[in-house]
Amino acid sequence: MSQKPNYYVEHAPQADLDMIGIFDYIHSKSRDLLTALGVTRRIEKKIEILEHNPHVSELFGKDTYRLIEYPYLIFYTINEETKTVSVVHIRHGAEQEFLPRS
Repeated sequence: MSQKPNYYVEHAPQADLDMIGIFDYIHSKSRDLLTALGVTRRIEKKIEILEHNPHVSELFGKDTYRLIEYPYLIFYTINEETKTVSVVHIRHGAEQEFLPRS
């Protein structure tokens, strides 16, 4: 029996595009569907943690948090009034720095 989530987690359109890009890149380089699925599933499992504890990671900017699923960085915001976590961007740590909105 799983515990009921405390927060609703949603993905911004950019985060969805990021996940597709990560999958496509890994699949094109490895030519292995299971490897690409495994990496994206690992990222999704990390995001699921936010349903119960969105404050598990560090504040990165004014209102953006950064969660690490090495080597990927997951950026998100929290709306305490609606108990909603919005995943706004996911990227490889070696990519150009993400600057959250001020």
